[in-house]
Amino acid sequence: MPPPYTPLPPPTQSPSDTRQHKSYLLPNNLTLLLTSSPTSPKSSASISVNVGAGADPPSLPGLAHFCEHMVFLGSKAYPEENGYKKIISQSGGSSNASTSMESTAFKFVTTSSHLSDVLPCFTSFFIEPLMTESGVGREVNAVDSENSKNLTSDARRRLQVLKSLAHPTSSGYSNFSTGSTSTIIGSRTTSSVRSHLLDFHKLHYKSSNMSACVVGPQSLPELEDLVIPLFNSIPSVHTSPPTEGIVYDSMLRYERTSSKVYESSWPGENQVYTVAPLRSSLRSVSVMFPLRPCKHLKDSNPLKILSHLLGHESQGSVYFYLQREGLCEGLSAGVRMEDDGQSLFQVKMELTVKGERKWEEGFKAVFGYVQMLKEAGKEDLERIWKEKTEVQKMHFSMSSPGEPYAFAPYVARRLGRLNTEEVLRSGSMVNNPEFPEKEFYEVLDMCNEENCLVEVVSQRLYAECEGEVRKEKWYGVEYKVEGKEGLKEKLKTIVPPQGLMLPPPNTYIPSSLELNRNVPPDCKVPQISKPCSPPILLSSAPWGRLFHKLDDRYALPISYASLLIRSPKSCHSSNGEFSLKRETLGQLYVSAFEHGMKSVFYEAGIAGMGYGVGSTRGGVSLKCHGYSDKLGEFCGDVLQRFVNDDIEEEWFKVVQERKVRSLKSFYKERPDYYASFLEGLCLEPEKGSIDDMVEAMEGAKFEEVLQWKQEVLKDHKDRFIDLTYMGNVDSDEAKDLFDRVGHVLGTEGFGENGDGQVSCMAKETRLMDEGREYRIHVQSKNEDEENGAVTVLFQGKEQSFTGRNFNEGLRGTASLKLVGHMLREPLFNELRTKQTLGYIVSSNLESHFSATNNKVSKVDAVGITVVSKKADPSDIVDRIDKFLLDFTGILKSMPESEIENHKSSLYKKMLDPWKKLHYEASDAAGRIRRYAPEGLGDIPWDPAPTLAEEITKLTREDMLRSWETLVVGRKRSRIVTCVHGKLFPYKGNIHGKVGLSASMFGAGGKKVLTSVGDVRSAGFDLCKIDGVGSGWRKLRLRVALGLRVGVVVGAVGVLCGGLGLDKKK
Repeated sequence: MPPPYTPLPPPTQSPSDTRQHKSYLLPNNLTLLLTSSPTSPKSSASISVNVGAGADPPSLPGLAHFCEHMVFLGSKAYPEENGYKKIISQSGGSSNASTSMESTAFKFVTTSSHLSDVLPCFTSFFIEPLMTESGVGREVNAVDSENSKNLTSDARRRLQVLKSLAHPTSSGYSNFSTGSTSTIIGSRTTSSVRSHLLDFHKLHYKSSNMSACVVGPQSLPELEDLVIPLFNSIPSVHTSPPTEGIVYDSMLRYERTSSKVYESSWPGENQVYTVAPLRSSLRSVSVMFPLRPCKHLKDSNPLKILSHLLGHESQGSVYFYLQREGLCEGLSAGVRMEDDGQSLFQVKMELTVKGERKWEEGFKAVFGYVQMLKEAGKEDLERIWKEKTEVQKMHFSMSSPGEPYAFAPYVARRLGRLNTEEVLRSGSMVNNPEFPEKEFYEVLDMCNEENCLVEVVSQRLYAECEGEVRKEKWYGVEYKVEGKEGLKEKLKTIVPPQGLMLPPPNTYIPSSLELNRNVPPDCKVPQISKPCSPPILLSSAPWGRLFHKLDDRYALPISYASLLIRSPKSCHSSNGEFSLKRETLGQLYVSAFEHGMKSVFYEAGIAGMGYGVGSTRGGVSLKCHGYSDKLGEFCGDVLQRFVNDDIEEEWFKVVQERKVRSLKSFYKERPDYYASFLEGLCLEPEKGSIDDMVEAMEGAKFEEVLQWKQEVLKDHKDRFIDLTYMGNVDSDEAKDLFDRVGHVLGTEGFGENGDGQVSCMAKETRLMDEGREYRIHVQSKNEDEENGAVTVLFQGKEQSFTGRNFNEGLRGTASLKLVGHMLREPLFNELRTKQTLGYIVSSNLESHFSATNNKVSKVDAVGITVVSKKADPSDIVDRIDKFLLDFTGILKSMPESEIENHKSSLYKKMLDPWKKLHYEASDAAGRIRRYAPEGLGDIPWDPAPTLAEEITKLTREDMLRSWETLVVGRKRSRIVTCVHGKLFPYKGNIHGKVGLSASMFGAGGKKVLTSVGDVRSAGFDLCKIDGVGSGWRKLRLRVALGLRVGVVVGAVGVLCGGLGLDKKK
């Protein structure tokens, strides 16, 4: 029996949430929510500790974050340092932790049958963690590596500058929260640091300072019996004194709460500061207002409506004005930082080239809009508040439960500041709060030029700025500060723009949230555990096909539509070869369209609808999702504008310049991104280098983009349409949208140059010869990057598993998937935990089939990534190879029980069905896009059961055979990519030997590549797998003779046996 507890009010839950929830206050004062989700195959748990980086002692920056790292490296009950990770791995689970300013969250997810195995180990870390001296000495390197990774992050650098401007005693805002070797160890001994860690843990990691959530398919009584005794064993108080006189104060936010005295963390004399980003692609200006605390007002928080209005993008908004003037690419408004003592509200504007020159114009719009709000009528503001309330309530009521791994930490963290009754509903305005008039005008009055911070981010403006130069302590960021007088001077010349106004009533808000009349009675309640059935071919015409499915799992009034306009002209030239220029023109058109339509369709997004357009090698796509009441109309409206309205040249110039900037800034990204790009370039050399992409983007002309649109969207030759419509829509509604698609795109003249043939192009993939190894060595082009990166890709030789009707490679793919499941924990433990090579150590399996998406690779491949500043990339490759050889021994000696645990957990994980319509429908549309041209009756809708069943049949010998063939055997094929950082620069030699010429092979079929040109040349030497990508595969759909559509009462069935497809290469 669980110990006695105090029941707390149950949470208010959405009508769409069929789970059972129960709240508790345990005898040790820990607040707990248990959730029984009978349809979930997974269980998840999370504990949130109400202490974060804001509680770091001034003399030990990063202590809270380091404590988060150290907690899971063994406990008295589970002393093995990697014991927790090993249990998680065998259970098919994952784990993580994070430290914010106010709290630290720990979480894990596992297959439900293993919850009782993982939870005791998880709980033990909050009772008596070991935090050994040896662990301190190693793990501090991981924190230092994490900090090193952050040093080239512009977002991190800008945040640290903002924090450096805060008052030193302001709730820890001014501190350095990540930590590093110098701040955590410094001149201290590891023994001393360990003592500080244990003191910090004893002071803050007590049950009365924790909240927790556990969710799983178990019943509430079962969860109670398991969870409550464990969590109640966490100590409620510790009595050990601090070490060396360091005072571990509780966060100052608690003092603020008790005194209720507002004091801004940012002094008013430093009002304008300019930062030069590492990436030239970044240009922005942010206006920030330090405000009174509003978090405690919850659903009556006035910042809800302030962010809604200042962040609006429809006509009359700040964004609309700035975009119309060609000054702004994007705008966001909301809380940048907040605690119980204050809020920092921000309006951020992303600038165009013109906007960079006239960045002060952003003030004109922001302050002009604030003034307009002060003069607005109460009735209009109440109307907008009521509309926002109704939309928030609607979203809350119509949201289906998500994954346990997301739900548990979300609830645990919120329980630290909300009561149990409101923990799920808070923010959803379900209690119809009245417009907070008094509070709204109070914060509005604080949005003035005397009480603002202005952040300017631009390399050009930094060079031109004449302010005082300062240097941030931890990241070494130089910035320039102008005082209050400089801002006042700029504001003198600003005249508020004309045309600013409140948004009109939102016409996209659905009128009905009823389920479709054709939904069967037994499907009017959620049935998430039900297997996903595929959409059916509802209609077929010479110009296109309609796939449809009426929802039978989610019982929500939402739908998803995916339109694919197949065209060989989207990314290929007339001879069928891939064309970087045409791909670039397509990217520019869809991006310019989305940029120009932001204001037009912004309110649809507020009402729960969204869309996305894209240009791919298979054609052009349009995806729409949202409430079914108006989704068909919305989708048709977007398509109408996409096809029939021309983009404006100003839109084109804005997105072209933005994309060029982004490409040129690529080398400032993390080194593993560059390594992955080079690896991909070797296997897909047609896509071109970054320089090639820049040249194509800069060379594109507006007239060429319009011509591309005409050829792809207007020209009916070599074009075919697939529409997938799923959700709360019946067949008649689906046909109505299909008819409108045909009307907008046009259906006459189809296939005039090809006699009714439909063309499609698969992504080109290249195959390495047996025993071949490419070693790519390049220097990072980011001069500030300390870290190097290594990626190793092992490529298989056989066709990987696709689905039930394509069983080639089934055993091989199943074996590698199981081995990949076993590989992650020992790889991480050896290279990350023991050798502390770096913060990022990961492995992945690429295959024709993935349990979570429809990513396609013609052959199986195993990849490993390491980011490190500790060793030369060549040395890291040797360490990876040594581990891979050692892992062979691990496979050989692994106990049968452990193998069975891996097989069982992976089997259950793979059979976990989709939880959201969006994911299910997107997966179905992706399979239609990939497979439908080849054979309609052979679409592998759900390969998971076949692959999962095969995994249960595997033997140790199967795994060893696949591992030997792909990874450690003499005939293995792989690409090793080494990007060198500044600490271990590339000097043209490997292991002390002179580097081999790019045209020569080393021993064992190795070839060293030292430039992008070498990589592309080597890629072109590889053969294309099964001729894929060598030309167009043209498929003749014999609709009239071969396809028989049978209409049954209430359903439409497709008899695929008569579908005749002639394949031509």
